[in-house]
Amino acid sequence: MHIRLRLTVVVVVAGLAACLPTQVGPTPAAPPAALAPSPPPATSTPQYAALTAATPPIVLEPPNALPTITPTPPQVGLPPETLAILSPGPGSEVTSPLHVSGFGGPSFNQRVHFRLLGEDGRLVSLATTYLFSYPGNQGRFIATLPFRIDPVAEEARLEVSIDSLRDGQTSHVSTVSLVLLSAGSGHVFPALHGAEKLTIFSPRPDQYLTGGRLTIDGAGWIESDVPLVAEVLDRQGASIGRSEFYLTTSEPGVLGTFRVEVAYQTDHYQPARVVVYEPGKSIPGIVHLNSVDITLSQ
Repeated sequence: MHIRLRLTVVVVVAGLAACLPTQVGPTPAAPPAALAPSPPPATSTPQYAALTAATPPIVLEPPNALPTITPTPPQVGLPPETLAILSPGPGSEVTSPLHVSGFGGPSFNQRVHFRLLGEDGRLVSLATTYLFSYPGNQGRFIATLPFRIDPVAEEARLEVSIDSLRDGQTSHVSTVSLVLLSAGSGHVFPALHGAEKLTIFSPRPDQYLTGGRLTIDGAGWIESDVPLVAEVLDRQGASIGRSEFYLTTSEPGVLGTFRVEVAYQTDHYQPARVVVYEPGKSIPGIVHLNSVDITLSQ
């Protein structure tokens, strides 16, 4: 009986041992599955057109630097404009009233005169104002010119002038081309205070001249192909000598020089004035005028 009990215990222990795990410790994880390699990106071979004689060449190397063009300065120095119209500028489209501003002078009694001329030369508006400066000096000026026209738009010219300090006669005229509008909105462009448009280098102011003939030297530019006019005026403003001439260049807007001789007649010693001006072409009148006070004798 004791032998049978021992055999039973042995059999039970052997069965329990068979149920226990044979390996002690954590169970190793299964190795990851190998990833399939990514296929290479598809490449396309570019297609080029066949080269022909008309195919332009391609420059791969950097080009050489181009030479810098230096403009040639004018051979003469021009003084600032004696009477500058700063607003409205050339080509402005204006409605009534016309507002004008500028800088210039000096002028007799500080007066500045304005005339607005229509495309046929008729007087559209007229005004007089004064320089904002001490007597005998340059200064600013402003003016307002009301006008009325029948057409919707009309070409016009604004004329501004000052007087000589010596005798009160017209000594300088500046103008600007405009378009007058009877209705609508205007477009006003500004202008710069540039160089004198017609400069007289000789004779000099207050120079004493005799002999019945004088030479005028100067420089400037013009707006049209009409000849310039040089005149000698006596103390009453009457012409005692006149000559027409051209600049050394006939191209409008290009700086040129001039030399003109004017024969005059006088039988006594008197103050006089040398005048150079550009006549108008499309609109009658004067486009620009400059002058120098001199003294004449036989």
